[in-house]
Amino acid sequence: MNEAPLTPDFIPHDWMALASAELADGFVTMSWPDGTSHAVYTLWLAENAEGYGLEPLTRESMLEPRYLPSPTDATSASVDADGALLVSWNDGRTVRVHPGWLRHIADESHLPACGLPAHTLWTTADIPRADESLRVFAEMARDPRFQLASAFRPGDLVSFDNRRVLHGRDAFERNGARHLRGCCADHDDVNSRLRVLRRGRSPIDRSPTSPTNEVPA
Repeated sequence: MNEAPLTPDFIPHDWMALASAELADGFVTMSWPDGTSHAVYTLWLAENAEGYGLEPLTRESMLEPRYLPSPTDATSASVDADGALLVSWNDGRTVRVHPGWLRHIADESHLPACGLPAHTLWTTADIPRADESLRVFAEMARDPRFQLASAFRPGDLVSFDNRRVLHGRDAFERNGARHLRGCCADHDDVNSRLRVLRRGRSPIDRSPTSPTNEVPA
């Protein structure tokens, strides 16, 4: 059994075997057994494929734009026995690409807005409903049933997700002493740091039983 290819995003993708792959005009068109198909540019594959542009530890592209191959340098595309994509180049190398990661791209699950609900366009006719919604929201925000209240003490550290929690304070005496220091952390920065910390310093697990590299028996 072949080792599972590394992916650029460190996500433990399910192994979704390809049914076919075809190379034409610098693009590789892939299809899955459920009928889903997707075309990707060969240079994009070169940048993100292990054995070509993908750096194994950081999973970033090592290729400078001036060293990118020509789109016509890809000579063939096929699917191996495990369902992974194989792309061969005219310099003799063949790269193997994770089909689950490719399906992740085909389903547009990599896009920033993929986890958000569909946008709803509002018109002037919706303004009364919007005002009523704001009134109800303000009443609920002031309802003690939906509040967590705590008196801060010196040295306390409080963290919360500003996209999930509405925060505020009670009034305090003007003559009193109050020192509060705040800071913000971007979601992308935090999630990126967590992914790096999870890698640790252990060697890359390339075994078929690794949760991130599982391939079919």
